Amino acid sequence: MKFLSATGALIKRRKKTSLAVAIAVLALAAFFVIRATNQQEDPSYDTYTVKAAPALVLQGKVNAASQVPVTVQASGQFQSLSVSDGQTVSQGQELMRYADDSKQSEIDEQANENTASQSKLTNLNNLLTSLNQQLASAKAAGDSETVTSLQSQVTDTQNSIADAKATLQSGQSKLTALQKEANQTVTAPVSGIVHVVESEGSAPKLTILSDQRVIKAKVSEYDRSKVKANQEVTVTSDVTGKKASGEVLSVASLPAGNNLTNDTSQTVAYYPVQVENALHERVGTDVHVKVSQHKLEVPSTAVFHHAGQQVVLEYRQGKVYRTAVATKKVNGVTYVKSGLTAGDRVISDPSASLKKKNGVAVDVN
Repeated sequence: MKFLSATGALIKRRKKTSLAVAIAVLALAAFFVIRATNQQEDPSYDTYTVKAAPALVLQGKVNAASQVPVTVQASGQFQSLSVSDGQTVSQGQELMRYADDSKQSEIDEQANENTASQSKLTNLNNLLTSLNQQLASAKAAGDSETVTSLQSQVTDTQNSIADAKATLQSGQSKLTALQKEANQTVTAPVSGIVHVVESEGSAPKLTILSDQRVIKAKVSEYDRSKVKANQEVTVTSDVTGKKASGEVLSVASLPAGNNLTNDTSQTVAYYPVQVENALHERVGTDVHVKVSQHKLEVPSTAVFHHAGQQVVLEYRQGKVYRTAVATKKVNGVTYVKSGLTAGDRVISDPSASLKKKNGVAVDVN
């Protein structure tokens, strides 16, 4: 009997121990299930602080606002250059001289004719003086017949002198024109700084650079929409490091080179941009132009649709709030047009379950 009693007690103790172990295992399993469930329901989310897009930087160079090539319409051979490279010139100022040797024989012939005309005129003037003296004597002597004859001669001589003067003046005009053709000058079409490109064996090529300076840069087709006329920029000299504020003067509507063909081998198209030379640097100075971007960026994953609207989950004081926004995607970047301001925080990649909630507390990283 004692043996049976001891055996029964041992069995009871083993049952109690097994039950306790089972309860402990179930409790531990329940703890991990609850913990996993809580972790699934209350994860931590990453936030993104809304900020302006990075500034666009364009490389440029100081240039003359306009460049006027000097057109040479002179004939003959180049003789001399009247200015030097970099010299400031005024409109109409002499730049070059040309000579046409083929005109020399005509010049010599006309010069001889003019000399003969001048000699004839001198002789006629001397004759007129003599006739007037004779006329005076005849009048004093009362010789009426001689007076009448001399008066006729004086009148004829005066007419001959008038003709001789006209002939001489015409000859002098012809000589001047021939000399001008033989020795032509090229003048500056506008005021500015002359740029001379020497050419061995031929006349130099001249260009007048306007006094006004601009910065010429270019923007790629991908960033073309980010640069507008009258937009404020910051210009920095690559040489001196000086900075100054300026503005965009113009953005070309056609790319540089105006290549409008369907050439698929063409790489990126670039559009010329002109910027105010706020630094007043010399022509040729390298600069870079910083174009601030006031557009606000957000991750594309932060934006989703709810009730027919584009929304984000804005994070404020530990909670998320559904906020309606208007966005535009350009070259893979999402920009906020309205609904948010710089400094606002949004959930960068909300879960499907969180997108259904509004005004709830969340943990953020």
